[in-house]
Amino acid sequence: MESKLQVNQIFSNNMILQRDKQITVWGYCKKDAKVQVKINCVNVYAAVEGTSWSAVLPPMKAVESTSMVKVSEDEKINIENVGIGDVWLAGGQSNMEFYMRYDADYKTEVDLCENSNIRFYDVPEICYVGQNEDFDYSRMGYWRECNRENLEYYSAAAYYFAKNLQADLSVPIGIIGCNRGDSVSIAWMPEKTALIHGKIWIDEFRQKCGDQSVETWIDLCRKNPMMDRGNPFADVISDELLYGISYEKQEEIMAEIPEEMENHAGPDMKNRPGALYECMLETIKNIKIKGVIWYQGESDVIHAETYKGLIADLIDCWRESFGEDIPFIMAQLAPLGQWMGCLGTDFPIIRDAQRTVSLEKEQVYMISTSDVGLRYDIHPKKKKLVGERFALCAREHTYGEKVLSDAPVGVRAERVDDIIIIHFDNTGTGLHFREESENMLYVNNVLYDQENFTIENNRLLVSLKNMENKSKKIRIEFAQSDYYKVNVYNSADIPAIPFVCNVE
Repeated sequence: MESKLQVNQIFSNNMILQRDKQITVWGYCKKDAKVQVKINCVNVYAAVEGTSWSAVLPPMKAVESTSMVKVSEDEKINIENVGIGDVWLAGGQSNMEFYMRYDADYKTEVDLCENSNIRFYDVPEICYVGQNEDFDYSRMGYWRECNRENLEYYSAAAYYFAKNLQADLSVPIGIIGCNRGDSVSIAWMPEKTALIHGKIWIDEFRQKCGDQSVETWIDLCRKNPMMDRGNPFADVISDELLYGISYEKQEEIMAEIPEEMENHAGPDMKNRPGALYECMLETIKNIKIKGVIWYQGESDVIHAETYKGLIADLIDCWRESFGEDIPFIMAQLAPLGQWMGCLGTDFPIIRDAQRTVSLEKEQVYMISTSDVGLRYDIHPKKKKLVGERFALCAREHTYGEKVLSDAPVGVRAERVDDIIIIHFDNTGTGLHFREESENMLYVNNVLYDQENFTIENNRLLVSLKNMENKSKKIRIEFAQSDYYKVNVYNSADIPAIPFVCNVE
């Protein structure tokens, strides 16, 4: 049967298109049909190959609401309330996916959120072809205007990001949510890319497959109700965990998990090399976007030493997919002690990898989360700070505004008698303290408390008077623990990020 006129799922009512860039629209049609696309009074003929068509329209200026019409012989599709503004992709794992439903400020925000110029699209969370047909995905894969009814479905970090940007820029802001809880970086890139720095991940996945092919495991997934990702709030246990439970309750739940589930046989299909890249990102790669905000890395802690290479490769392959060097803004992993058996022990390795890549790659930036972490919860509940810092970073580095968005960081240290002077960058008009610190500053492996350091403009002064072994070599470790609280802020109220300094 010949295809009738169809359009990719992302082109639907209430959508936002990227301003000032060529607009590509694509879909299916009857073989060799003539397809026209009209947006905002601009009409073009599509290129048709067999039953596939693609149309490229010229760049357009921002507009709050227009329409898109697609015509093929006696067929016609109307898409209403199309905005043209800035589109950002919100990628990563559960801390990006983390819905407003669970945000600490949701009850307040739901009365303030009404804004037709903020819209959100969730790419259906699938990890094998056909998963969205095996289960009910009717709640996903369409654009939601920002209002009371829809807010709980928004990524919290992305919502606060969009709210801040929209107020600042006064243009429509679209968020494409392309994220999946508990996902590792190799799932978000082609397997050939993952092989460069992630061979250990691929080897372990294949080992878990055993003698069975990936296709065999996918057939088993089709019968597994746990693979249903169409209703994000259907899992009662997940719902409870995301709202937040005590450490004691976590221990109870962990003790009740059957051993056969805890040590389940077989691979985690969502983390199959390339799975989420192929089944999620590839479905939208022709969309033009302004940039990416990214919150991920917790699941990569199993092989933390590979993350620096993997995240750099991921950024490269995403840029290749979207056909341009789009800005990429990462959230540094927040402080964590432990949560449901996940330890934050190697989080400092991931944090250092994130910072290093942000320094080494063009148009890659990192925001601080040093004050949002929870000792016994991997999901910080106050995403407002995260989203606003994403927006502040975009405003400075993508939109060129004269604002301070980078976190303060120690860049060098010197010793003057019994004082260590740590010089910071990104201080604005100066540093200041807020509240109390915890596990923040170690000098030669000895934890220093608030009584032993002071602030002077852009410098942190650390007293060595009470130091027992005043050796010539001194190592300063700042926020290098799994869980910590930083109380050193710059004039933009951004907390300092982890660093290490050595003093001879």
